[in-house]
Amino acid sequence: MRRIAMRLAQAVLVVWGAFTVSFVVLYLVPGDSVSVMLNAGGGTAVDPEAEARLRADLGLDGSFLHRYLHDLGNYLHFDLGRSADLGASVGHLIGLAVPPTVALTLCAMAMSVLFGVGFAVLVSRWPRSPLARAARILPAFGNSVPTFWVALILLQLFSFNIRIFPVTGQGTWYAIVLPAVTIAIPYGAMIAQVALDGIRRAQAEMYIMTARAKGVGATAVHLRHVLPSSLLPVVSVIGVNFGTLLAGAVISETIYSRQGLGSLMQTAVLQRDLPLVQGTIVVTAAMFVLVNLVTDAAYPLIDPRVRRAAR
Repeated sequence: MRRIAMRLAQAVLVVWGAFTVSFVVLYLVPGDSVSVMLNAGGGTAVDPEAEARLRADLGLDGSFLHRYLHDLGNYLHFDLGRSADLGASVGHLIGLAVPPTVALTLCAMAMSVLFGVGFAVLVSRWPRSPLARAARILPAFGNSVPTFWVALILLQLFSFNIRIFPVTGQGTWYAIVLPAVTIAIPYGAMIAQVALDGIRRAQAEMYIMTARAKGVGATAVHLRHVLPSSLLPVVSVIGVNFGTLLAGAVISETIYSRQGLGSLMQTAVLQRDLPLVQGTIVVTAAMFVLVNLVTDAAYPLIDPRVRRAAR
């Protein structure tokens, strides 16, 4: 219970830190939503009374401390404010944008885990094969390739030349394939490196040697003993690098013109919609914290040694 309480307290501190840092940075940025909204007509003289009234309506007329405590209180009541540009509730706008981004992120995560772990199992199972020796460079290559370059290559090959997948949009299952593969390639390469290192370490453990000495087959040893022991660092990588995967999803959404947190954040930044920018940052931080909590909870299920230590 103490460990769970500590992790929950750390999660709350991370979300609060994301709120505070984003609030301070956005407060110091020159210009705000009111300036953009009133100057949208292009050079028209602005009525000072109308500007003051709009600032009061948006809660932007108070001091730094007053605005900080006011916004913090609203966030504690799950009120993220209203979008200065779109006029809708920030929570509602983010609620519409989160499901497509989460679907893309989970699809990319599944692809990267299947590729990374499968690649590591094949290479470690037959380490002296020519294919295994040639494939050892793939993780390093995947890690070094920029996401936008992968997206352009996939678009040119599968959308313009072969015409299997659509260039942009969403709504069908095959529209998510190219965006997910774009993220999964570098992320899967990272998982492959970690899984391969974990498998090599597990193979040197005494209980693995004991299983082999008892006559257990090589494939059975690999799948029943080596692989489960090597998954713990993979789970750690998934949790720690979820933010990177989410950032890749945002970039992929922008390239493939998909609706989600990426397009929402882009619109909010261009329009200086500060409530929407801050709400997106805080919700993203909360998603990152939630994934890390789930990752911590999965450790005892994967490795019995962690379960015994927790007791």
